[in-house]
Amino acid sequence: MSLKLSGAKLFSLLSKVDLQEWDALEYFVAGRVSAERFGPLQALLGYCRQWHPDFPAERMRKDDLHRLIYPGKAYREKRIRQLFSDLSGLTEAFFAVQVALQQEEWQERLLLEGLAARKLDSHFLQRSQRRIARRQAEAVQGPEHYRAMYEDLQRQTAHRFVVDYAAAVANADRAQQYFDQWFVLVKLRYYCDWFSRKRFLSGQKELPLFESVWEYLETELRERGFLFDLYYLLLRLLRDDERSLFPEIRDRLWAHQPEMEEADQRIVLQCLLNYCLRMVQQLGGTYVRTSWELYRFGIEKKILIVDGRLTDLTFTNIVVNGADLKEFAWTWEFVERYAGCLDPEVRQTAVALARAYLHYKQDQFDEVVGLLRDVEYMADSYKIRGRSLLLRTYYELFCRQGNYPLELFSHLEAFRRFLQRNRVLTDARKAGYLQLISLLRRMVRLQMREYRGHRAWEKLAAEVQASPGVVAQPWLLEKIAIARGTGSPGK
Repeated sequence: MSLKLSGAKLFSLLSKVDLQEWDALEYFVAGRVSAERFGPLQALLGYCRQWHPDFPAERMRKDDLHRLIYPGKAYREKRIRQLFSDLSGLTEAFFAVQVALQQEEWQERLLLEGLAARKLDSHFLQRSQRRIARRQAEAVQGPEHYRAMYEDLQRQTAHRFVVDYAAAVANADRAQQYFDQWFVLVKLRYYCDWFSRKRFLSGQKELPLFESVWEYLETELRERGFLFDLYYLLLRLLRDDERSLFPEIRDRLWAHQPEMEEADQRIVLQCLLNYCLRMVQQLGGTYVRTSWELYRFGIEKKILIVDGRLTDLTFTNIVVNGADLKEFAWTWEFVERYAGCLDPEVRQTAVALARAYLHYKQDQFDEVVGLLRDVEYMADSYKIRGRSLLLRTYYELFCRQGNYPLELFSHLEAFRRFLQRNRVLTDARKAGYLQLISLLRRMVRLQMREYRGHRAWEKLAAEVQASPGVVAQPWLLEKIAIARGTGSPGK
């Protein structure tokens, strides 16, 4: 009679209780149940504590556990199952209380509900009024601020209908204004995020209530606070591509960031970064530097770090931006300092690729080979980026030193086969990588003098120019230009 089925949930919950918290959990359980019920629960807690934090499911048979907890009573499996269920529920309640005890906001809210339920009118109204006045004086504003104001006023309104009808009506009107502002800001967050990602989405999508929200924002809400005006400008940038607004929006983000809720900081910053990416693809140059400055701002102000975690995509983008701008000192320091913020599952691969790219941009090609030759990739996306970088590295070494010709051809073929088997890449992206492989093969042959003369390079350059979907197009054109300019490519 294994404990596996009846104990799995309880064991997983208790494994997250620190031993330092165990006495607090036991005290909490004692306060929630009768003395008669506490005895078996305490015995089960004591049994579980000896195996913490690793709870093997079959450490003890159910009938043996029953004898330990209910000595002298006949075995009943239902009793054991109910005991496990009760302790699981109490452990979950303990987690909730622990969170509430760490958040003054929740304690105060629960206290107000308790005062109202007990009809302690004067205490309730006094505390409620102080809470509302404190919120009105808060520097940080955003949807959560307006939602909290609405809830506080609604709570007070429901109580005041009993003791002061006129005040309750006035409160209801104020509450509705805060509700409207909360609703509009939540919608603006969604609209900006959608327009920012629109080019990545397929098909047409109708944005619910967009025209009504836009009209309300444009005619009334812009004057009620900087955040409404900031979202108004951001929507014009994203929806109408009013490029001249970009510097103003960026400067307002920098100026007002301390007054914004974390979610608004992230949304506005991410929208600007996505816009930069689009501009880099269209114009290059200036927006690469702008993007890097925004990333630095997001890191230094902890906007891009959520619950101590940094996404591997953001980590990679920062490294690529910094390396492309030759900001090597800052970027190397960034990699070492923030590697620990990555998800452990991707950390090793992401850091290896980051270091390899930095070495690559500093022409330290042997170091790139050393890092990427035997790396274990955790996902196809990393494998594709790593193989592509290693491919370009082998080509650089071959051109400059004549090294790795066999490795280069072997890698070209292995990468081609990998792409043909891959089911993750879109057809267009796969075609772009296959074009890169084909063009590199021809470039290597030209380097090896199988084909002579500048006309062959000119023809190749024209082909690359006419292939906007090819991966690493600027790099290919740069390498072809070097070959055409010297007459002796790679020398």
